[in-house]
Amino acid sequence: MRRLKPQTGWLPWDLADSDAGAYRCAIVNPFGKGNANFNLKLTGFSSPTFIEKPQISSRDDGRVMIMEFKAKSILKPTFVWQKGDEIVAESDRYKIILKETGNHEYYAALEIVEPKKEKDAGQFVCTAKNESGKLTATFSVKFEVPQGAPTFTRKPQILQKTSDSGDPAIVFDIGFQADQNPEVIWLNPKGKKMKESSRIKFGLTPDGGANTYTAQLELKNYKAKDSGTYTCNIKNDAGEANVELTLNIEGPLDDAGDDESQA
Repeated sequence: MRRLKPQTGWLPWDLADSDAGAYRCAIVNPFGKGNANFNLKLTGFSSPTFIEKPQISSRDDGRVMIMEFKAKSILKPTFVWQKGDEIVAESDRYKIILKETGNHEYYAALEIVEPKKEKDAGQFVCTAKNESGKLTATFSVKFEVPQGAPTFTRKPQILQKTSDSGDPAIVFDIGFQADQNPEVIWLNPKGKKMKESSRIKFGLTPDGGANTYTAQLELKNYKAKDSGTYTCNIKNDAGEANVELTLNIEGPLDDAGDDESQA
């Protein structure tokens, strides 16, 4: 579509890369005519552009984190979300939103349900791309830890040992720092709170530093059915922290006998 501009000629309406090329203007009056030639170059002219810059917000008292922006793209774009080198796919926790709002404008957002520092901290990138070029929206997700809230002091580990009773045992070992009398809770792979028993023993000892501790879960006579992801939850009045440890034990599943690790 072309728009006539009085006295000065014409201007393309909603320029696109496809408008590039050679143009010729013929000027005619009673005394004769003249020609003017133009070569229009528009590489990248139709690349997506921001209408609203990327921003991070939340709703539902912080239970949902929202990364969002608005872009304009005359050519049909694609939108891809990434965290690091991995493409973000929809799941129970991640919801990808893309709405075309008219006039070649788009609203793009990524919602994270129950965001967690150990899983969601870092850089997210959304790339909007069309045949002309691309636009990159970058989001840096940071979690501020309240003063005195639990924080981990070393990488969690799973150890093998012989228990005091002489039985083979697995030990989940966690180092952390926390003020105000921290409470440690262990959850089994089914998400249920674990209790001490003949096979299960909890430990919480000071490390010697300022408000630093070692939390341990000892599991005796472990079997293949004990495999799965265990969670250590540490909580005090200032906040809480969670860490997951995955136990893989090879061998046949034995459904008979004690099932206390799953209780």
